[in-house]
Amino acid sequence: AAIGSFCAGNIVAPKDEGPLKTPFLLEGAAAVADVCLFNELEFGRSKEVVAAKAKPPFVLSNLKGRKDLAFVKDRVETARFVVLGYVSPGAVKDVEAVSAAALKRWKAVKAGAKAKILLFSGTDGDLALIEGAGVFDAIVSGNTAPMATIVGTQEKDDESRLRRPASKTGVMMVPLGGEGVLRGGKARFAQAKSIGELLQGGGKPDMAPKPLLGGEKLVTWLDTSFGGQETLKDLFDRYNKAASAQFAGAAAERVKDLAATHFAGEKACAECHPKAAAVWDQSKHAHAMATLQEKKKEQDPECVACHALGATKKGGFVSLAASPQFSNVQCESCHGARLAHAKDPTAKVQLEQAPSAICTSCHNAQHSPAFKQDEYWKKIAHGKEG
Repeated sequence: AAIGSFCAGNIVAPKDEGPLKTPFLLEGAAAVADVCLFNELEFGRSKEVVAAKAKPPFVLSNLKGRKDLAFVKDRVETARFVVLGYVSPGAVKDVEAVSAAALKRWKAVKAGAKAKILLFSGTDGDLALIEGAGVFDAIVSGNTAPMATIVGTQEKDDESRLRRPASKTGVMMVPLGGEGVLRGGKARFAQAKSIGELLQGGGKPDMAPKPLLGGEKLVTWLDTSFGGQETLKDLFDRYNKAASAQFAGAAAERVKDLAATHFAGEKACAECHPKAAAVWDQSKHAHAMATLQEKKKEQDPECVACHALGATKKGGFVSLAASPQFSNVQCESCHGARLAHAKDPTAKVQLEQAPSAICTSCHNAQHSPAFKQDEYWKKIAHGKEG
């Protein structure tokens, strides 16, 4: 029988992204989580969450006045747990602040032999009040990093970053961006286990906080150690088809902009800058689209944005069929559109951004965790010509 799998919420697409991902993310969470906190992003896309055909059991114990969110429960009971949820009022509307009355109400929740768990997303002050009341056997916190923070490797390198510094009872935070599974209770093995192994077990839940041991790993990171991907394979396949359809629709609209493009393409650049072009031709930038084709992601808008010239700009890459001349990371990906310069080399040109900002727009903490400006530049250094 499953021990228990809890999700701290914020599982839908960020507010600045389109709605494509949200139903797939909810369906995936429903497949692996016994309970999920209804958190900030869920509030932000509540209409999409309401409309989704599949979603996990959501919990939020301080929700008020939202009849449209009737599926969000005050508590969710599983075979071994009674789970409550809390989100601070500073993050969202329609929730009540922690209070003596709320703590009394939560304390009155009968759990019997089951462990009483709180999924928490909020301030250190709210956490201190809840910890001090001693209502819960364990509290699992959402990550306190700002919502726009790009996922990096810091937590993988130092898992102690996942302990909330202000907590007096050893409250742990889930990994930033859902990049791993935080293990608690008897699942805190010295060696990382696959998801399938983590969810098998029995006996009374062991929720007592334990000190970090030397070399102990508390997270099963979603990389080569992650088992059970086959459970979600169909979901990923369906998402890829939906992303490709969205890409095709956008391409049909964008193709008309090619007639008035401001991009020249690398062949035009090479006519006057052959040495720089030769360096580029030997770089991974010149084969960026091929890496997507190998993974069948050449029609995923998010991936194409960093693997083609001007894919997010008017007159830039549309598709391999419509604009093959703009595939790959080309000269103008860094130097900006240069058609005017190609037609008149005496025309003055300036970079649209600082060199470091241009690089890190794609080589960020998530995509290139080992990125170092000086070292990466050496791989493409081409000096000046003409």
